[in-house]
Amino acid sequence: MTNTFDQLTFRTARGLAIVPYNRLGEAHGCRFDSRALHRTGFGVALSKQLDGPVLELDQNMALLLHVLRDAGPLPDHAIDSLDDGLEEELAKLVLSGILEVFEDECFHSGSDALAVLGLQTSTDENPESVSAILSHSAIKHVCAMQGLVPAQVFSALYRFNTIPASRHLREMVDDACFLKLDEIGSFWQRSETIPGWLYFQKRSAVNEVACEAKLYVSPQPSALPEALHAVARVLQKHERTSFKVGTGVAGRIRPDKLVVYFPSVESLLIVAGEIEEQVAHLPAQGVPFTAAFTRDGMLSWGVDPRPEDPQDSQKSWRQWVTETIATLIHELRTQTLPPSNDLYALVIERMSLQGIDINTFKPRASWINEHR
Repeated sequence: MTNTFDQLTFRTARGLAIVPYNRLGEAHGCRFDSRALHRTGFGVALSKQLDGPVLELDQNMALLLHVLRDAGPLPDHAIDSLDDGLEEELAKLVLSGILEVFEDECFHSGSDALAVLGLQTSTDENPESVSAILSHSAIKHVCAMQGLVPAQVFSALYRFNTIPASRHLREMVDDACFLKLDEIGSFWQRSETIPGWLYFQKRSAVNEVACEAKLYVSPQPSALPEALHAVARVLQKHERTSFKVGTGVAGRIRPDKLVVYFPSVESLLIVAGEIEEQVAHLPAQGVPFTAAFTRDGMLSWGVDPRPEDPQDSQKSWRQWVTETIATLIHELRTQTLPPSNDLYALVIERMSLQGIDINTFKPRASWINEHR
């Protein structure tokens, strides 16, 4: 961000109401289930157009939006907080249409405000890997689709680059035969604890392998048996590793069909180099929304976030990214933004602000520290 935020003029978007939690209700013209709110701060910013809350607010943010109902520079208490992450929060608010910034005789929000804020997107650059190309293609694909609810957007993103099943794959219904499981040997213990997946763990392992990071091995379906056996051979030499492979026709045609678990990113990167030597000759498919290890899409990786609530189920890195994008697209489509806005550019910039490297789809170090 090159522009100095304390020199800009902001205002709160028209049509927003700042409401404390204990004053929520029909009187504000919005109908929504307030039980879904976290209720950990001051209240919410309500939008009558969206028929519900657009943002939960702590006391400082509520005060800031209240002050900026009248256009002007940031108040002193906000300027003092710029070094504590407020600048990124302000950028998110402007990109979401909650705040507006003034330049050239008018107020801007959404993608129109990118240049004013000094933000730079990477949408004109060429991604460096197949995985990144697939990721950007998936986002462009869903941005061009209309009428989808967030769950449908998530599904379209998560399943992107699933390939059609050939007649040969449909006929090979037996996984043991197709994957040649008898040839893997007795070194690995197999289990099917989750439908659609076959898990492999060393018989000598006493406890389940702690998963800090995962490596995606993505061959074309016809090359899956060879890739599976190559992974099994390499991992025999390394402790504290396990892996899983997709079963059935659906498991073979998905991009993330073979996944290896590691206790750390460091151990993943070491072993991935050995696996690369064994699978480099195979045709690759590629997994969107993962960080590339090889340029062709054969090997990529991610770090799963810990659930906020220990009782919640674990989400994968890909699930977290695609759910985040689906939510962003829904939020941005329901904002009153100028018609000239480029939804794809807005999504990319918002992703960057949320700790995702939009060129590589690597989890940034700050993201790992926050979510692990």
